[in-house]
Amino acid sequence: MAQSCSCPISRRRFLGLAGGTAACCALLPLAESVLAAEPVSRTKIFAKSKAKVALVFTHRPKGQPTWPTVDYDYDARAKELTARLAEACPNIEFTVHTAVDTGQAGEIVKALPDVDGFAVWCIGIWTGAPNVFSHSGKPVVMLDDLYAGSGELLVSQAAVRKENLPVVAVSSSQIKDMAEAVNLFTVIRAMKESRILVICDRDLAALADSVASTYGATIVPMDSKELADYYDK
Repeated sequence: MAQSCSCPISRRRFLGLAGGTAACCALLPLAESVLAAEPVSRTKIFAKSKAKVALVFTHRPKGQPTWPTVDYDYDARAKELTARLAEACPNIEFTVHTAVDTGQAGEIVKALPDVDGFAVWCIGIWTGAPNVFSHSGKPVVMLDDLYAGSGELLVSQAAVRKENLPVVAVSSSQIKDMAEAVNLFTVIRAMKESRILVICDRDLAALADSVASTYGATIVPMDSKELADYYDK
């Protein structure tokens, strides 16, 4: 029987976590009002390119006495899960990696400064790797291969909650639950590629910096005189 245990995830929550800055707090009232509106009144945004996500499977080396079993075929499980997730996330470009300890996790983080975030799939336990990705500074979706990686995922969430890290976690036997969370990286990519025209007769430099650092979007300022000039042409 399918089972699921996940934290509540929404675009607002994930982007808020991903921002993780004081600027985010200043912008939350605006986000709340926009997301509370009826869907038909919202302006849809679409990414111009696929989100770039590092899909990392964490587990101890095969042959070590750990969970799930000493001879568990991690490679086969990772291959199966990769295929299913890629099919459910067509707008994401995945690069697949494996981390069996904190050293490998650190190397992956350093080698991939330009990814939109990490999808870390715990298919084994006690690698220490999830904690490294949680502190990477990138948005992270932590996935639990139900019962295989549950212990370490649960332990890693203590630091996430205490330090308010940009990490959300999902534990489920349903691939759709995993995909729902991972597909939010497309929202981050779309925001990074967005340009927002703001008509205002005051300096927007501080606001523009806040929006850029929190959401990645670019504010394009225009004063009323410039707008009037366009209208008169």
